[in-house]
Amino acid sequence: MPINEPDDGKSYGMSAVANWVEEDDFPTTKDDLVSRFADKEMMLGYDTETTFGDIMEHVEQEEYEDIVDFWGAIGEGFRVVNGRVRERYVDAEG
Repeated sequence: MPINEPDDGKSYGMSAVANWVEEDDFPTTKDDLVSRFADKEMMLGYDTETTFGDIMEHVEQEEYEDIVDFWGAIGEGFRVVNGRVRERYVDAEG
């Protein structure tokens, strides 16, 4: 089921991924998902753009039995990329 995004035409974080990846896609592999969605763009916060491929570069797990397994794994990628954003903007100000 698609998740509603803010009315600015942009896709945000995990809700963007939820609009692309569905339960019927599983079981699957990291390579399969990256081949299908690598160039899909999403926003992290209000001013940082990234791609699904960039997030997945930081995910170690290679196979996903179901969507719950996938969400647990992709969280790792989001934490790494969000950490880079935080270092660039928040920590740099202090």
